[in-house]
Amino acid sequence: MLKVDNLDTFYGELQVIRNISLTVETGDLVVMLGPNGHGKSTLLKAICGLIKPKAGKVEFGGEDVHSFSIEKIVEKGLVYIPEDRRLFPQMTIKENLLLGAYNPIARKEREKNLEFVYQLFPKLKKMYARTVATLSGGEARMVAVGRGLMASAKFLAIDEPSLGLAPNLRTELFDKIHQINKAGITVLLVEQCVTEVLDYADRVYVIEDGRIVYNGNKEEVLNDKDVKKALLGIE
Repeated sequence: MLKVDNLDTFYGELQVIRNISLTVETGDLVVMLGPNGHGKSTLLKAICGLIKPKAGKVEFGGEDVHSFSIEKIVEKGLVYIPEDRRLFPQMTIKENLLLGAYNPIARKEREKNLEFVYQLFPKLKKMYARTVATLSGGEARMVAVGRGLMASAKFLAIDEPSLGLAPNLRTELFDKIHQINKAGITVLLVEQCVTEVLDYADRVYVIEDGRIVYNGNKEEVLNDKDVKKALLGIE
């Protein structure tokens, strides 16, 4: 479904991503791990067309992502959910959700998608008229994920959804993302909370200094002493 081939990206003269290649198969939940500041978020943005690479290629459904506008990328089902959420605080939950359904395909499926979001996050249905400014961090994160689903997403690229959340809220959110994946939506997830998220991963990539230094399935990660020590602090 997604193929990244020998990708290089720069911010000015600074190279952030170095010759990265990876694949995400349809229906998978893939987790990308690594230290802060080592290129994970930059890679997600490049995958979703928000940053143009210096070299290499990103293909989604066999098509070159960077040959399309951002609007067309979203219409094709590739949706980016940023770490900082980028919600409209003075608008209501429902208004923020509906903004996700701006592309032609999503507009036709708006009511169906809204019902799916409300089934997934029943709390949002109860609070639909509240302004986002009044929400907790966990509630706002639900709105951000829900808005991505409103775009009729086939593939969600989610950047550190658990950042700043209490452990119980992190667990709940990861469970919801797992439910989204089981509903047929492919997920590429950047995370720091390794122990919680590994339970749901079909495949794991580890990035350091802008390079893929490891990839494997969950069992391989947990059986690799070097990776386990680096990510989990376990000897």
